[in-house]
Amino acid sequence: MKKLLLIGIVVLLILPIAGCNSSTKKAENAVTEKIVEKGLGVDNVDIDEGEVTIEGKDGKKINYGDTEWPDTDIAKKIPQLTKGNVNSVISSDGGVLIDMDQVENSDFEEYLEKIKESFAENAVESNADGFRSYSAGNGNGILVLINYDAGMGVLDISLSTVIE
Repeated sequence: MKKLLLIGIVVLLILPIAGCNSSTKKAENAVTEKIVEKGLGVDNVDIDEGEVTIEGKDGKKINYGDTEWPDTDIAKKIPQLTKGNVNSVISSDGGVLIDMDQVENSDFEEYLEKIKESFAENAVESNADGFRSYSAGNGNGILVLINYDAGMGVLDISLSTVIE
């Protein structure tokens, strides 16, 4: 958990540098990549146009910063929400986190019903002051957690494999 938090903090610090359009951008990226590799003890860090890929010693990768709906195997377990704006995506083989805004309440309600068709095992749903939350499994070892703030039109979708 601490390592994941550290990775998140590092990425937040890296993305402003990665997005620079200066003439020294490639050099800055190379230096930043090496610092992160040494600091996290990972084999490879790649910064490319605001996206960061971190590869661990075990060959597993985590990607940060994409603004398109992910096409990973786990992301294909849920329907794509075509309404709204994808702000950021964090993805790996075992999970994905999609952060969106400009999602209308009616679009969220329609999307939630589609999610419920495949994810209903041990479902928990709450609604308080315009903040909605839904979590459930699909019966095949995958969990979904959806949080929606109707007042701000912000939707977070987290999908992960169950660790036994």
